Amino acid sequence: MDGYGTYRCGVWFRPPQTEIGSGENKIVIIPFRGTASARMMAVYFPTSKLLYCSDLYLPQQWGGQYYTEHLAEIRNLIDREHIDVEQVSGISMIPHGWKDLSALIPDTQSHS
Repeated sequence: MDGYGTYRCGVWFRPPQTEIGSGENKIVIIPFRGTASARMMAVYFPTSKLLYCSDLYLPQQWGGQYYTEHLAEIRNLIDREHIDVEQVSGISMIPHGWKDLSALIPDTQSHS
């Protein structure tokens, strides 16, 4: 393990999370692993409880019919990684409250 993952059989295997820094400067890089986000990474700032989601979190008019699917993938990452998120931001979005955004996701199954 070199800090970036391991390389076997021509494939890079990434660790579930990569932590950089410590204390107030700590950031955590997390792979999404969703349908629309398979090749995307999120960046979590634990001190400010901010999750940066790159291109997955776009303005609703840009996301169109996939807007709530993208929000569901963000929710899946938050649930899977057990991170405490108060705000979500994206490449073209200022931070917004996660509680309000998560309320827009249709309830197709129970999530914690």
